[in-house]
Amino acid sequence: MPLYSVFLSVVFVVRNQSGLIEKILLDAAEHISSLAIDYELIVIDNASDDESVLMLKGLTGEEGLPNLQVYALTKEVDTNTASWVGIESALGDLVAIIDPLTEDIVFLPEMLSKAASGVDVVFAHNEQVPNQSLAYRCSYAAFNIIYKFFNDIDLAKEAPQYRVLSKRVINFILQHPQPAITYRHLPATGGFSRANLTYSAAPRVSHTKRLGESIDQG
Repeated sequence: MPLYSVFLSVVFVVRNQSGLIEKILLDAAEHISSLAIDYELIVIDNASDDESVLMLKGLTGEEGLPNLQVYALTKEVDTNTASWVGIESALGDLVAIIDPLTEDIVFLPEMLSKAASGVDVVFAHNEQVPNQSLAYRCSYAAFNIIYKFFNDIDLAKEAPQYRVLSKRVINFILQHPQPAITYRHLPATGGFSRANLTYSAAPRVSHTKRLGESIDQG
């Protein structure tokens, strides 16, 4: 596995995962340290009401993980907004955004290879998705049909949440008045060079996605 001469930032958004967060970050640190000459892990706690913040605070101590930043939100927000909190704080040449519960960090080297070759945006679509309620599936399908009709892009497959962005893309998004909203779709529609990859990995959790959880995002 090649060691890339880049500073890599990796953003995770978590909520109420005190039982998994330490293992997630330990695995990530071990994996990423062999990919880039320098890296940082950025964790956005999305207003957890369990012991997640306490666990994360311990991991930032002297006996914890190096290169770790933690931001604890006091109010729960949608995933895109929480992700953007981490992205705009990132220092890396490349920034990876990963949902640690549904995406597989083991696929990151494939994405990094594309990004290091000069591709501005690399998307990775996981063919295995968490369980979804019928209402969620129907509404999500309808939203994507409408979005594709107007913008000629399928957000679910062509602009999934798992992505690697160059600093050039991030700086461009920062110029927009609502970057957290723009971040969701602009990398796929803004004329940047991009690559769309596909892989298959079982999600860590079996939580069923329900319609109410995605109304704000929609």
